Amino acid sequence: IDSVDYKIKKIISSKVGVYFLTEEHLYLWTGKEFKNMKKWVSQSGIFKINDDLYVENKEKGLFKLVNDSLLHLPGSSLFKGLYVVALINEKDDNSKGESLLVVTKNQGLFEFTGTQLIKIKGSIENILKEKKINTANKLKTGNIAIGTMSNGIIILDKNKDIIKIYDESSGLEDQDIWNCYEDNSGSLWVGLSKGLSRITYPGNLSRFDKSMGIDGRVNCITMINNELYIGTIHGIYKYVNLEKSGYCFIKETKFEGEVWNIIKYKNDILL
Repeated sequence: IDSVDYKIKKIISSKVGVYFLTEEHLYLWTGKEFKNMKKWVSQSGIFKINDDLYVENKEKGLFKLVNDSLLHLPGSSLFKGLYVVALINEKDDNSKGESLLVVTKNQGLFEFTGTQLIKIKGSIENILKEKKINTANKLKTGNIAIGTMSNGIIILDKNKDIIKIYDESSGLEDQDIWNCYEDNSGSLWVGLSKGLSRITYPGNLSRFDKSMGIDGRVNCITMINNELYIGTIHGIYKYVNLEKSGYCFIKETKFEGEVWNIIKYKNDILL
């Protein structure tokens, strides 16, 4: 590759070779030579789904890279004006399909059906307001890891609900997430502004302490109507999903007494 060209932004391995992306060009290493993709659209992003490569340009829309040509996809004009960070196949079997999760830099998440681009709403839409996304990956569990600028990593389930947030309170050195990678054991390697962190996910052991709303000894744990309650020396708490911070324990009543047992009786909860 010409040494006067721009820095390498991304490297993708495929069945035909290894692609090297710069600001202006896309190069392919075939194993014998470097090929400059002459019909490349500058200032574009490139994404791999299964073994297919997709190209997104903020001004021109979405393409599929077929041999050495860019095939303009139907409905791809909907992508104009979007700064796409990741394209993720939502199918669990990794089969090829039109349904793609579109992760943008600062405009939220969308589902691309092939003909429509549908904004994903709910708790994730609220938490992503005024937050920038740098990276996103589909995990082996089917969950999605979203790396943000200044707000750590957000883990979404298949319904796009927030199930976990990793940030400085979880032990990260800082909250600027530039990239993340899931290894064969399921751990997340996270590239930060201040080095590298490894997150054991999904961990065999989860810790719920003062940062999760629990302060003091836990005397009992009960599931009622598919909701988790705990009794502590400071009252009763319920495990809930807050839109802005994910799951935590919230005090259910102002009762300050020590709770030793929680039972359901008819339509009531007895302490």
